[in-house]
Amino acid sequence: MEEYPQNGDQAWQRLVRANERYLDESSRGIYLANLANEINTGVNRSHLMCQKPYATILTCSDSCVSPEIIFGEGLGMLFVVRVAGNVIEPTTLGTIEYGVHHLGTPLLVIMGHEKCGAVIAAAGATDHTGGIGGLLAEIKPSIDHSCEVIGPDWWKSKDTNLEVYEKALRESIQLNAILQEIELLSTSEVIRNAVSTGKLKIVVAYYNVRSGKVEEVEQRLKEKGEHWHKEKPMAKKKKEKEEKKKGKKHQKQDKHEKDKH
Repeated sequence: MEEYPQNGDQAWQRLVRANERYLDESSRGIYLANLANEINTGVNRSHLMCQKPYATILTCSDSCVSPEIIFGEGLGMLFVVRVAGNVIEPTTLGTIEYGVHHLGTPLLVIMGHEKCGAVIAAAGATDHTGGIGGLLAEIKPSIDHSCEVIGPDWWKSKDTNLEVYEKALRESIQLNAILQEIELLSTSEVIRNAVSTGKLKIVVAYYNVRSGKVEEVEQRLKEKGEHWHKEKPMAKKKKEKEEKKKGKKHQKQDKHEKDKH
């Protein structure tokens, strides 16, 4: 049994090693048997009502994506947050902060995956009404960015050039995960402080469903995502909301002063 990770680097390396064992078809039966034993052990000690996860993982709700199996961990070891498109919104943000601040996980993995249905749905979507529309609107900035990096309306190439489409989709999914990390860091003081003090390592990853391999996103895409973030719609929207909030605060203060007189 591996030692419990003491920092983010050790935690990520433990996940990488476990995923490599998962990829080995010659020993996958043993791998799954060991995982079953881990789960049984967890069930037997469940009466203790304790958990000590060493990683918080934000990933998609897709039923083909199961971090516990991909990384071979039993109960209590991974704090998993799942939402379609692995987007950062108020509920997922609060849950991630809970994992990092309250449970003390030294690693946060934001993991997109091959052929993500939420990203596919957001590409070219024009109806942003209802709950699904709100979800797609969260992914829309990533699609806008992918059009600049990959090419305009890249999703239309599906019927004419499948190779181009699959490459574009892969990059768009990675860009979505990258921009979610940037959004998290720009929104959450808790996460920023954890990173700046060395208590938290963030890894943005991509899961290949067909092969089972998890790998870090391409560095060139990460650099492009960080460069584009300053002008992206999400940042502008956030700034507008902050200015509106300040305006309302000043209005209340002015009203209070008038009432005093």
